Amino acid sequence: MLKITGLTESETDRRLSDVHAGAGDVEWTILASPGQIEIHLRERVRADATPAGIARLDHAIEAVLGEHLFGRDDETIESTIARLAVAAGVYRGGGRIGHRRRRGGAAHRDPGRLPLVPRRRGRLQR
Repeated sequence: MLKITGLTESETDRRLSDVHAGAGDVEWTILASPGQIEIHLRERVRADATPAGIARLDHAIEAVLGEHLFGRDDETIESTIARLAVAAGVYRGGGRIGHRRRRGGAAHRDPGRLPLVPRRRGRLQR
């Protein structure tokens, strides 16, 4: 499953029309929900075979949609934002993400929770 944001369902479908035409044996469904579009890919293969068509389409969809593609499978928009903020060094505050980053552990173990940064004298504390 690929997750997209910033586009409507019809715009996503329009941009992917050429990719869809070359999908071959891979079936897909586009589902819209508030704030995101999901593309579910399905391919029938033998038990000992690798679903190469899905990997091919995944790369093609990523090439077409670029920055609108924010995640795959269980990733959420919140976990993607947290991962990017930690990786870019933008988020240096306290809380659970900052604590793990300072200690050299995993970037974050609970990516869906981004702690609030308290306000101090009208400015965000860094």
